[in-house]
Amino acid sequence: MQLYNKVIFPILLFFIIYASCTLVYLSLFFIDNTEYRSVVFSIVLIAICGFLIKKYKLPVSYFRQVRIERIPKRLVIYSALIIILFVSINIIQNSISKSEQISINYLNNIGFYIGLSFPIKAFGEEFLYRGLILPYLETKTIKLKNNFKLSNIITSILMTIPHIGFLYVMTFPNALLGLVLVFIASLYFGYLAKVTKQNVLICGIVHTLFNYIHFFIYCYF
Repeated sequence: MQLYNKVIFPILLFFIIYASCTLVYLSLFFIDNTEYRSVVFSIVLIAICGFLIKKYKLPVSYFRQVRIERIPKRLVIYSALIIILFVSINIIQNSISKSEQISINYLNNIGFYIGLSFPIKAFGEEFLYRGLILPYLETKTIKLKNNFKLSNIITSILMTIPHIGFLYVMTFPNALLGLVLVFIASLYFGYLAKVTKQNVLICGIVHTLFNYIHFFIYCYF
């Protein structure tokens, strides 16, 4: 069996891609603002994933119109639940941290975050997880072919791994809540990708809206 047909291949691909983008991030040490470096990280991530999506001919769409004759009831329910969960956890985290530095930083650079950072970082994650990893697991690997649920779980685990860094920059309760939220949100975005026929554009827009909700809570709540 060839390696690219095995489940381990997209997982290895994930770590290689993330390591490569991290090297780019670290090479920009002369830029003091870490958020600027994170944006460059995400731009490189989008470029690499876009190339690999095309290379492996994955069933991903961007600007193609998605016709959903009837919005699935599950999508409405899941959307309502994830919004409630997302808002609740962000409010709890904000109340636990009681740090004004985050909101001050956001408000002092509102144009950068709203117009550049939040959208690019959201699309970077969607290109990697819903554009590359999830469809690869579901369509290219023999063991997981057409197994959306397990593919989505593995993808969500991979998405949670880079966020382990929360443990180093947050209090433990906040970090734990953040990791749980990332995993559950990833499952939701995976389902959204399935409903929209792997439309990364829609996933990226919805992901960006969640980032905006996070911004609003930390700045104005």
